[in-house]
Parts: sequence; C-alpha cells; structure tokens
Amino acid sequence: MSGLEYRDVRVDANGITFHCITAGEGPLCLCLHGFPESWYSWRNQIPLLARSYSVVVPEMRGYGETEAPADIAAYRLPVLIEDVRGLMQAFGRDKATIVSHDWGGIIALHYAEAYPDTVDKLVVMNAPHLGDYAELLYGQKSLRQFAKGWYVMMNQIPGFSENLLAAGDYAVFEWLIKRYAVRKEVFTPEVMERWKENLRKSGLRGGVNYYRATRWAVQEIRRGRLGVGPITAPVKVIWGEVDRALERELGYSIEKHTRGGFEFHLVRGSGHWVQQEAADEVNEELSSFLNI
Repeated sequence: MSGLEYRDVRVDANGITFHCITAGEGPLCLCLHGFPESWYSWRNQIPLLARSYSVVVPEMRGYGETEAPADIAAYRLPVLIEDVRGLMQAFGRDKATIVSHDWGGIIALHYAEAYPDTVDKLVVMNAPHLGDYAELLYGQKSLRQFAKGWYVMMNQIPGFSENLLAAGDYAVFEWLIKRYAVRKEVFTPEVMERWKENLRKSGLRGGVNYYRATRWAVQEIRRGRLGVGPITAPVKVIWGEVDRALERELGYSIEKHTRGGFEFHLVRGSGHWVQQEAADEVNEELSSFLNI
C-alpha cells in the first residue's frame, strides 16, 4: 500500500512505556512479535492489515525502545498477558484482533484464555501453547522437541546467551536467524542491518528473560494454576513447515484449547520466521481469515 502513514508512538501500559508503530484506521489489530525480533518483523503485513484495521505493532517488553525491566520476574507469563491488556486499554479499545508469532503467539494464546471476550480473532504463527509444550517435553518425553529446544536450556545460564548472540556486532545472532530459516534470501544485508540496529538499542537480556521466567509458567500450568480457557475467538494457525525450533504437532494441538473455530495452514518450504520468509502466502491467509 503506497503512501501508508506510519506513526511512531509511545504509550504507558502495565507499568512500563511501550514503543509502538501504528498505521491505518478501524478496529484494533495488535501484532505481537517474538524472539529476538521487533516491530520490523511485521513490515510485510502492516500495509495489508491497515486496509481494514487500526494496526498497533508494539516492541514487546524488553525490546528496542520499549522499557526492559532487569528483574526476571518482570517477564513471567501473567505479566506479559497484562501487557496485552494494558496496550489495548492504552489505545482506548476493549477488543482486538491479535496477529502473533513465536513468543508473541505464546502470549496471545494465554491472553485469549484469560480474557476471551476481548479477542475478536486470533492468528498464531509458529508458537505453542505452553501447556502443550510442557506435555510434549515432560509428559510424552519427546526427544525431538528436547533436542530442538537446546537454546531454551542455554538461555537459563545467567548472562550467557545475550552476550554470545551479541558477539561480533550480532554476527552470532545473524547466524541463528539464518540457521532457522529456509528462504534465507529474504534476509538481505539491509534487512539484517535494520534488525541489528534495533537490538543495539536494547540488547537481548530482556528477550532472553522470557525464557528464564518460563520454568515458573510451565510449573503453574502443569499444576492447573494458570490458564482458564477455552479460547472462544476463531483461531487461525499458520505454520512454517520446516521449523527447527518447534514440532509441528504443537501447532495442531492448539485446536484443543479453542471453542470458536480453528483453521490450520501449513506453509511449505518455510522455516520458523514464516511471516518474513513467506510474506505473500501469509498475507493471503490473513486476507481470507480476516476478510480484508
């Protein structure tokens, strides 16, 4: 969409200040990014969504120009859920469509369980429900998922991951992105420089703290203390076929948490960064599901 106006705004929500990119007019659509990304990961979807929505793309807690609390407890799942609720209220809305990927998808799923009446439609890309993730690891004892989740264990070591990934002006980070991609050609030098530029503002400690706080959330879910469900909004899962971080069954298993309708679309020949690797196909699925 040529000539689209992007607005750079800051809002207070859930006790911190969020940096957001906004565009378009209409009902609210929140786009929630994952690790280790920024609003820029949605650059190919914003013009489409802005045709029908007031699009708000926050840099999540700990990223870019959004505040990054130092305490690991500030990244526990209930806090992240309240971030979404706070962002919705900051923009004067009581309901939103949510489009999400990776950690943004995890948060969106659990938010939709906690506040089902505030979600119009939900799109999740390559992200699990944490209860299913825990069951696959600890219940079924999936060695494949355990092997794929090596980085989760690495992220528990204090100070290690954020320093390693930043080494060589984020050269290790760039290797990680391309390692988990199939269509590596979309990550041009220009794209990677924009990505690194954002990370230079915040570092990666905030993003890594999401993982450090996960053990608590998994324990609470397994004890039945977190998550009220079910998700009553229609849910669309879009899944990059070659995800080296997550087993595909985690995408299918989201259906059991839904009551408002469920669709699943597998993007062939795409890796984990599906909305960037297969932007045209993802946008076609969004257009159909959201009636844009």
